[in-house]
Amino acid sequence: MYLFGGASYLCLVNIQQAKRIPLQTLLAGRGHLPVKQRGDDCWYISPFRPDERTPSFKINVRKNLWYDFGEGQGGNLLDLAQRLFRTQDLKQTLQQLDNYEPIPPKIQEPPRVLSPHKSIDTRPLQHPALLDYLRERAVNPEIARQYLLEAHEQPYFYLAFRNDQGGFELRNKHFKGSTAPKAPTTIIADPVNGRSGELLIFEGFMDFFSYLTLRNDPQIPRDALILNSLALLPKLQSTFDLYPRLRLFLDNDPAGKQALVHFEGRSYQNCAQTHYPDHKDLNDYCCQQPHNALKFDR
Repeated sequence: MYLFGGASYLCLVNIQQAKRIPLQTLLAGRGHLPVKQRGDDCWYISPFRPDERTPSFKINVRKNLWYDFGEGQGGNLLDLAQRLFRTQDLKQTLQQLDNYEPIPPKIQEPPRVLSPHKSIDTRPLQHPALLDYLRERAVNPEIARQYLLEAHEQPYFYLAFRNDQGGFELRNKHFKGSTAPKAPTTIIADPVNGRSGELLIFEGFMDFFSYLTLRNDPQIPRDALILNSLALLPKLQSTFDLYPRLRLFLDNDPAGKQALVHFEGRSYQNCAQTHYPDHKDLNDYCCQQPHNALKFDR
């Protein structure tokens, strides 16, 4: 069969798809998180100099380009991937990038962190496209809508999950971002009687809704903390001190495993190992299991 130039055309398509993978996604998958963000620029400790104290590695989220000031070098996603994967073999690089999701073409992506003064119109969750997106992620929309709103910022619309400081985590099928200020979300299971003896810690709100969906119950059995970003962990130690036991629902990726250092010396259960060791995260498990297959509370 002749396909517009055969293998050469398909290779070109794969290259163009790979270049649309967000640099933040590639870096997070390798355990690298931003130290700070200014506008469209995110600053990192260089992945090539992990012992440096001042971040010298910058990516521009809108252009999807990077520059290492320590080396005076930069480029696109493929340039960085070949360095991180330690190979100049393009085919091997593309194969390793298969696990990362590109941004679809023709999707004009707004900034990843929106200004706290940006006008975001929130309303009860009812948009059919957002409800379908939850179903695609195997999340029960009737459970999730008890915690979620929908946000509109013309011409965009998102799922909106409020954090403890009034900011929102924003999601739709093609976008993952937030409004300032960035903060975790705390949910107290029994506000009348106060804190529970155990704290459930989720990396993101899709994991939280996956947990509720698997239980088929919108009510959380214990207090829950949705991190919304692993970068917030150093600031949450005083919160962890309030609970004698912690139950962690982190991702099975380098960043999630690296985050365990923040729980050293505490009594915790790492559910990524005990409950979904063969899945990338709790939502991935939820997508592949019948509801109620995972009983966390027995």
